[in-house]
Amino acid sequence: MGNSRTQEGTLNLRDFIDSQLATWPLAADNFRKLAQVVTRRIATSDGCISLQHNPARAVSTGADTTATAIASRPCFLCRTNRPGQQQALTFAGKYEILVNPFPIFPDHLTIAAIDHAPQRIRNRISDMLSMACRMDGFTVFYNGPACGASAPDHAHFQAVPSACLPIWEKLPDRQSKPVEIHDILPPCISIVTSTAEDAEKHTRHVLSCLPTDTDTGEPKVNILTRFTGNRHHIIIIPRRRHRPTCFGRDNDLRTRMISPASIDMAGMIVVPRRSDFEAITSQEAEDIITETGMPAEEIRKLMTPTLKIGIVEAEELTISFSVPYTDNSGNSISGTVRFTNLDAPLRLIPSDTDATFTIRDVTIGIDFHWQRHENQTFRGALSLIPDNGRILAVNEIDVESYLCSVVSSEMNASAPEEFLKAHAVISRSWVLAQINRQTGSQEYPCSVTDDEIIRWTDHSAHSLFDVCADDHCQRYQGCTRVTSEAAIRAVEATRGLVLTFDGQLCDTRFSKCCGGITEQFSTCWQPVDYPYLQSVTDTPEAISADISSEEAATRWISTMPDAFCANPPAEVLETVLNDYDRSTPHLYRWTVEYTADELAAIVKRRTGTDFGQIRDIRPLHRGPSGRIDRLMLAGTKAARIIGKELEIRRTLSESHLYSSAFIAEGSDRNEAGVPRRWVIRGAGWGHGVGLCQIGAAVMASRGYSYREILAHYFTRSELTELYR
Repeated sequence: MGNSRTQEGTLNLRDFIDSQLATWPLAADNFRKLAQVVTRRIATSDGCISLQHNPARAVSTGADTTATAIASRPCFLCRTNRPGQQQALTFAGKYEILVNPFPIFPDHLTIAAIDHAPQRIRNRISDMLSMACRMDGFTVFYNGPACGASAPDHAHFQAVPSACLPIWEKLPDRQSKPVEIHDILPPCISIVTSTAEDAEKHTRHVLSCLPTDTDTGEPKVNILTRFTGNRHHIIIIPRRRHRPTCFGRDNDLRTRMISPASIDMAGMIVVPRRSDFEAITSQEAEDIITETGMPAEEIRKLMTPTLKIGIVEAEELTISFSVPYTDNSGNSISGTVRFTNLDAPLRLIPSDTDATFTIRDVTIGIDFHWQRHENQTFRGALSLIPDNGRILAVNEIDVESYLCSVVSSEMNASAPEEFLKAHAVISRSWVLAQINRQTGSQEYPCSVTDDEIIRWTDHSAHSLFDVCADDHCQRYQGCTRVTSEAAIRAVEATRGLVLTFDGQLCDTRFSKCCGGITEQFSTCWQPVDYPYLQSVTDTPEAISADISSEEAATRWISTMPDAFCANPPAEVLETVLNDYDRSTPHLYRWTVEYTADELAAIVKRRTGTDFGQIRDIRPLHRGPSGRIDRLMLAGTKAARIIGKELEIRRTLSESHLYSSAFIAEGSDRNEAGVPRRWVIRGAGWGHGVGLCQIGAAVMASRGYSYREILAHYFTRSELTELYR
């Protein structure tokens, strides 16, 4: 089986297989019959496909894998249910290598998990790679539970000699980048790396980009891997269907007993019925692979996804088109059009790539102190969706074009380029993490009772589009805000780069100014925390910080500790903030004052509850940056606990307080002990989680690279190329 090329050594599979065939008549007989198996080659659009007439495979090909059928039979891969003559070679203490008694090729092996667990790849990628390293000359492959696995209830791999699989000849041994998409039959994604760590990392990324099957919780895929030339070679074949529409188990000549799994998709279609083997045409064989696989263009879109961005919702919209657009009925729409009273969704496609449309009076900064209206221009497709008597405008555009606008919308496009690069990476990471629902996807209910309001809003608040265009998600103002080539260069220089942790996309949050210490995720959103979103000081030597006690928070907020975001030079601030953001002069420390009547009116208006005169504003819990996520608000008529961070900010301001890292002091109390004036002194602008935009811009102005900026704010994260 070849010489050892790993520290653990190559498995001696030849002796194992020979020993098994010498003692198990069923397997020996079926292996001998392979000599009589008939094959034929048929031409396809990219070369040839081979057909193999193999009657012994009828049981696997026609297997009923429904939940009812699985539950009614004993698992044939569990040790207690296997034939007594079947031998096993233990691998890594977790798997048993078995000779497959119904082989497709000589030396066909099944590698079953010792423990009975469902067929899922997520936590077994490294095991698969390790197997390929130790099985010289073999390809180890995985059939997804809805992609050819005849035992979807028991985790297992299979292995066959690599020389038997035509797909390897279609792909280069070396490629220009670790991950490439190939428009062959079937379209697939190949990964070539020199380390198992990189191979696993890229495999996880690819799987995270593919749509998840609701029944199995993982993408529909076939995966093949081999180790040759000291490199890991992986092929991922995304699937759209389990079986082709022509599939049938009976002898109806109008059906085909063909159920593609990894070997079939790799160029050897296994055909148990003789009639199918003789009748199938090259076009029919190609159609079967095409129908069950996924088109290359669809794969590319998934790997570089198109976003649906909610722009604005109103009773009527006035939109101007630079060139004619075509609607879903084939009608041409041009000029300036007023849309109202839509009965059905309207999708408008531009006639060329440079086409734009302009929406009048788009509201930006909704409910914040910089709220205003703008005419905004966008590229890409436009969908108009009726929604409860209003019209929702949704822009469809690829993620890289989206980022050019986000980088310019979130800050002034003339900011330092290393800062723009850092922002491009985190904006890309965040939006891809949200639409793939990889992080924070578990739903945690908010709490709204007579005694408390604890709520937050996140990406899951949107159902008709992926992300919105305002600060709730990321500012996106179309091509209106692409005012500098620097923003475009920053996006292009970091194309496909994302931050990951443990193989998963990071949920990379950011805010305008952290106030000197960044916050942890759970203070602002769901009660979960991520290792890469830890609270750190915004100083050259970032260290863990915690000022959650009232004494520490009061001391911190009342002073001006040195930090990157503490005293940004005016020239840096001017290049970072857009004009409407510069209307806020104090970012690091700020003060808001109210009379008793003003505060009572604001709280009543914002909550819908008459609290009366406010007696007490008392923090019940702070995060490590001093931001309050549970606040007791007590008045002469009502009292209630308010949370989380954004809800507190909204409750105590006509728009929003700059942050919830504040101390509130009442003065000049009346005879009932109610303050006549309130002074709220705070730190920072925004939730403070992740990257501090002001701090990052200052870092860039001082010569820090975008990689150093990302490492500073997202500890333990890894910069990863997801695509190019």
